[in-house]
Amino acid sequence: MLTWLLVTGILAAELQPGSGDLTAPDTRVIDIPRAQLRTQVAAGAPLGVQIFAQDYDPSDSGEYAMNFGTAIDANETIVDIEYIGVSAAAAALGIAIDTTADHIPIITGDGKHIQYWPLVDQAQWSALSFDAAGVIAQVKVRVRTSKGRRWERTALHQVRQL
Repeated sequence: MLTWLLVTGILAAELQPGSGDLTAPDTRVIDIPRAQLRTQVAAGAPLGVQIFAQDYDPSDSGEYAMNFGTAIDANETIVDIEYIGVSAAAAALGIAIDTTADHIPIITGDGKHIQYWPLVDQAQWSALSFDAAGVIAQVKVRVRTSKGRRWERTALHQVRQL
């Protein structure tokens, strides 16, 4: 169990983000605004939080990305992912961020996006929680930029059987 917690990032360990190309399709990329709107998407989530257009099936393996280019200055880039993780409620359902070598969260080459791979513990793939509408999982990301700024934002994934 401890290995699962470390590998998936539920139990915090030093994350050394990778770098690479943005490969997530448009339906799995959200734009992070400089200031979040004051509309509530889901109970218990920050006001104005963004939700991905494409739902996530518990047994899928695919990349998702957050575009900070709309939030940071044109001459500013992301230099570090200080934190990425899921809410306690999501973790209790076996949802996590994959931090294995092939799927480590990355900062894209343009320095404006971060990309990560959500995953669900295989033992939970058929859990009743993911039937019908499923659950909304919160992913929190904190990045540091070339101008020394920190941005912490939350995004939502609808996790359900597709």
